[in-house]
Amino acid sequence: MLEVEIKIRVDIEDTINKLVAIGFARGTTVYEYDTYYNGLVDLKAADKALRIREHRDVDTGVTKYVLNYKGPKIDDVTMTREETQFTVPTFRHGEIVLNGLGYEAAGCVEKTRIHYKKDDLTCCLDSVTDLGDFLEVEIMADDTGYEAAVSKIEDLLKALGLSMEDTIRHSYLSMLE
Repeated sequence: MLEVEIKIRVDIEDTINKLVAIGFARGTTVYEYDTYYNGLVDLKAADKALRIREHRDVDTGVTKYVLNYKGPKIDDVTMTREETQFTVPTFRHGEIVLNGLGYEAAGCVEKTRIHYKKDDLTCCLDSVTDLGDFLEVEIMADDTGYEAAVSKIEDLLKALGLSMEDTIRHSYLSMLE
């Protein structure tokens, strides 16, 4: 599956009001701490990402750890890429596997994320430590649904008074470097 995604700087409160006005429902608020890895294969140079994410639900306190691989971006407009992920019992379990394969921690990103959902669109309002506030819009699609997914994202941005021209194609990690 492809994760069709865009990222754009926003004012969070203004964006929340606009999302609610067009029918988006608030979901969970989570704290995420991402540790990115690099090693035998230079993932950054290959436009790929490998990370372990600590994902804690702010309301319940439930924490899970997710090992995630992202392939290279497939276009010059969005941040669309193939993505695969699975949970690991603890951060240390994931770290042991990655270290054993020759990968070492290369950087970290810390954020608080508020989820909003409508149909197959997920909006994530991120407050990223040392970077500021962003909106990420995500939709999962197979290869045949890619263009329709991008069109849905463009329509949403227009409804929010935003534009694809203002989107950012850099990861939070690369923006922090």
